[in-house]
Amino acid sequence: KESGKSVRKKLKRKSEADTADVAAPKRKLKPKAEKLPASGDAVATKKLKPKPEKLQASGDAAVPKKKRQAKPSAGEVSADKASAEGDGASSAFKVLVSNLPFSATEEDVKKLFAGCGEMQRCSLPQGKDGKPLGMAVLCFLTEKSMQSALKLSGTKFQGRDLQIQQSASKNKRARREEERVVKEKLTVFVTKLSASTDEETLMKDFGECGTVSSVKMLKDNAGNFMGTAFIVYTAEKAVEAALQ
Repeated sequence: KESGKSVRKKLKRKSEADTADVAAPKRKLKPKAEKLPASGDAVATKKLKPKPEKLQASGDAAVPKKKRQAKPSAGEVSADKASAEGDGASSAFKVLVSNLPFSATEEDVKKLFAGCGEMQRCSLPQGKDGKPLGMAVLCFLTEKSMQSALKLSGTKFQGRDLQIQQSASKNKRARREEERVVKEKLTVFVTKLSASTDEETLMKDFGECGTVSSVKMLKDNAGNFMGTAFIVYTAEKAVEAALQ
């Protein structure tokens, strides 16, 4: 058994140790640095700026580009384009002369066609290089003159057989315009008709003045007759009779 003296010494040392622990200030712990994740570990994702696209390497599939229309080479002009050279003229009686010698001048062409009738315009189209295309566009004032010029097709001129044809594009436009003018002259405008009027009645009543080509009745979206009609005759005499 320990003596009372040794027990008291132990209690004293313990009491002093406890007092020292209370009096001593606690040490502040420094935050530990986090360990960097090893390769392969999950890391927090960051928003990255979009990188510029990599330039296409040779051999990669090329992005299809818009195909440009091939430009005609110098001297390559279609007959239609050459014919358009004479569009500035108001005449509807236009002919296209092809297989013309390159050495031919405007005066030569005018002299050749002088016997056909009065010519409104004569032009010799040129390519981008400024060289003649071997063509000529002629505009006459009358259909009779144009027909005379067409008869010269196959004529030998300075060693070449000329090919002459009527300009189709201009001819179509002229024909449509002529048809429109003729139709206007043969049309009678009738208004304030009864809503119950039908096409058969109009054909019968206005047919007494002459032969009716067609009848057009104006109707609304619902299909109701609006009291207005256009009567187209086949002769001007019938129009005059209907207007009386």
